[in-house]
Formats: sequence, C-alpha cells, structure tokens
Amino acid sequence: MHNQTTNDIENSISLDDPQSPPSIPDGLKEEDRPVNWPSSKKWSIVVSTSLATFVVSFGSSVYSAAIPHIQARFSVSPDTALLGITLYVIGFALGPMAWGPASELYGKRRPLFLGYAIFCICQLPCALAQDVPLLLTFRFFSGLAGSSSLAILGGISLAGTSCCWGLPW
Repeated sequence: MHNQTTNDIENSISLDDPQSPPSIPDGLKEEDRPVNWPSSKKWSIVVSTSLATFVVSFGSSVYSAAIPHIQARFSVSPDTALLGITLYVIGFALGPMAWGPASELYGKRRPLFLGYAIFCICQLPCALAQDVPLLLTFRFFSGLAGSSSLAILGGISLAGTSCCWGLPW
C-alpha cells in the first residue's frame, strides 16, 4: 500500500484550478426579503410574535394566583397545587430540544404554528379539569408546546428589517 506524504497531498492540490467554485443560488425574490417588506407587515410580525411570547410566558405565572382555589377545589396540599407551575416550566425546559431542530428541518413557521396551536388546545383541558392529574398533565403539555415560541422566536432577528424603520440600531 502506498503512503502519501505531506508533499504528495500538497502537490495534488492546485490553486490554479480552472473550474470556478460552486455558487449558492439566491432563492429569495426581492419582495420576499424582510428589508423590502412594508412597515405595516414588519410591525404586524413584531406585534404578533411578541404577543405569542407574552401569552406563553404569562401562562407560567398566572397559575400562581389560582393555587388557593386549586387547593380548595381539589382538596390537595400546597405542594401538589404548585406542581402545575413546576411541570409547566419543565415543559419549557424540554420543549426547545424538539422545537429547535424542528425549525431547522421544516422552517420556523410550521413548528411555531403547530406548537402554538397545541398550546391553545391544551388550555381547554386545564380549564375544564375535574381532577388534579388531568390538570397537571395538560399543564406539562402546555409548557412543552408553548416553548415553541420561546425556542423559535428567540432566533428571529430584527436586524434585517430595522434598517428601513429609521431606528438607531
């Protein structure tokens, strides 16, 4: 078997290669570039994504106001009633491990809408729960699904659109 030396490898590489390097085609049309969007579209995206993130984050803290009522309604200890917050936040912690890669594979829109839809659907069993296990299960799934907005929207940069807004950054 022939062992290539460093010189053999260096000599086999030529900097004067007549082939041009492959180019990456630019897939976006001019009207699809965020910089060229009208201000109304930019602001509607900023407002809607901010509200989605607010609602999901608010869901983790609003539960604390209901803890005394949950204790009385289901006759459970304060620790058991607090599990709703704990499981929601555990869902927040675990969700990005699925939503992040999903946004890389399928784009940001599909996983974001899917996660937010599941989050909204999971609120109904929480509101209508007749027992604690059902409430706690859907609190976990709410956090898991709601974390899609935290995982995906955190990666959206406004830098590409802010140059046309007259903002200093």
